[in-house]
Amino acid sequence: MKKASCSLHGEPGFGAAVLVWLLAAVVYDGVILLVVTSLWRYPLERPLLALTMLNPIDLGRVFLLLQFDIAALMGYTGAVFNRFFGSAVGKGLALTVLVAWSVVPLLVGLRRFRMKDF
Repeated sequence: MKKASCSLHGEPGFGAAVLVWLLAAVVYDGVILLVVTSLWRYPLERPLLALTMLNPIDLGRVFLLLQFDIAALMGYTGAVFNRFFGSAVGKGLALTVLVAWSVVPLLVGLRRFRMKDF
């Protein structure tokens, strides 16, 4: 009979997933906040839109808030996001980027699984 044991050496995928989540959810938002507060004198609307597209968690959060029509709670940034993501081009671009964030890792994973010799 085999004993159940807890080993961290056999599950590197879980650790990598937690690390990616930590980077995307916590560290990335902190860096964005630091950039915004450091460069507050400059117009940051377009760079913030681009930086939002680079993080699927932020993009999903903003897109969801705008779908509930509560952009006014986000202040000036909400007005900028509402103006861009409220248009057909903005919605299409946001959905395309979110789909790419899902499909690209899936294709990379499939390729790596096919190359692996079990």
